[in-house]
Amino acid sequence: MRSKVAGLVLGAVTSLMLMGCGSYSVPQDAVANGRDVVLYPDYTEVTVPYNIAPLNFIVKAEADEYVVEVKAAGKVLMVSGGGDDGVVQFDSTQWRSALRDNRGKSLDVTVYELADGQWTSYKPYKIYVAEDDIDPYLSYRLIEPGFEMYRHIGLYQRNLTTYEQKVIYENNREENPEENHCVNCHNYQNYGGKNMLFPARWRNSISRTTPSSDQPSIRRGTPPSTILSSQATAPARLSICRTWRR
Repeated sequence: MRSKVAGLVLGAVTSLMLMGCGSYSVPQDAVANGRDVVLYPDYTEVTVPYNIAPLNFIVKAEADEYVVEVKAAGKVLMVSGGGDDGVVQFDSTQWRSALRDNRGKSLDVTVYELADGQWTSYKPYKIYVAEDDIDPYLSYRLIEPGFEMYRHIGLYQRNLTTYEQKVIYENNREENPEENHCVNCHNYQNYGGKNMLFPARWRNSISRTTPSSDQPSIRRGTPPSTILSSQATAPARLSICRTWRR
């Protein structure tokens, strides 16, 4: 009885996983429409490092469904797709294998769309895979597009080989006006990735931050008296942050 129940549970979990991932196949009755596909971001005819994260995109068109086929030397490597919102996401494992196995070569990508009950295909485009890899980490500051008040500002680190993003520093993790303070742009020491400096213009900005075990160590420092506040780019204290890598 237990084995039967376990089998039913396993089957249900597997079904949910398949539903979440989606199952797509190339439509055999598709008619070529002779048009170039419009993507956002535009990843057509680009050259990428072989360890870059999947180049997911949005098809800028109106259709009920999309299917995307990726081939190399005539061999199908993966098939993905999306719904009427045009969002297409590739399986990360298949993507890594496809790029790793085709270093110095190219991938052929064809986008199919279903509209008014008819499948059509756009003109294929290429993704050129470089022999070289890319440094895995990028750090940046995120602010609201219409930036007027510093309610939510943060410094983050993104792993370019995945979509993993980690917090370096945030000024307001939860909505609390008393925690608001400005976080300025950051700069690395001597173009290296070990130490970086950024001004945080609030007296308690660092003391109120409690990094987790996988966050960088942060310490607060005051510019030497020989440096004018204007030369330090901020009138308040400066923060020195040690980034991390895995």
